[in-house]
Amino acid sequence: MQHLQNIKADIALLPVSGTYVMTAEEAVRATRMIKPSVAIPMHYGSIVGSEDDARLFAEQLADTIEVVILEERIVFITVKGVLNAGSRKSFIIVFYLTHSLFNKIKNFIF
Repeated sequence: MQHLQNIKADIALLPVSGTYVMTAEEAVRATRMIKPSVAIPMHYGSIVGSEDDARLFAEQLADTIEVVILEERIVFITVKGVLNAGSRKSFIIVFYLTHSLFNKIKNFIF
């Protein structure tokens, strides 16, 4: 997880369910390494994980990083880029944002 210290992000979306991805505790450690302005837990509440995972994530970061737990989800932005860590690999990130969260973070995006 040490490679995460090199990531610069204003907004971080982290999986918290623990079944196929990070646990809430691992996501907290990752978030503290990335140091975003806003962290958004994801990948919970449908097939695996529960809202308890998102709440645990938020509670453990409450005094250091703003955490937003999304109530409604809409596909809003798709970002394409290239990750260069020894080899060039492309990636696509799809952000699921509410209108109120978008208003809060739009200055980071545009």
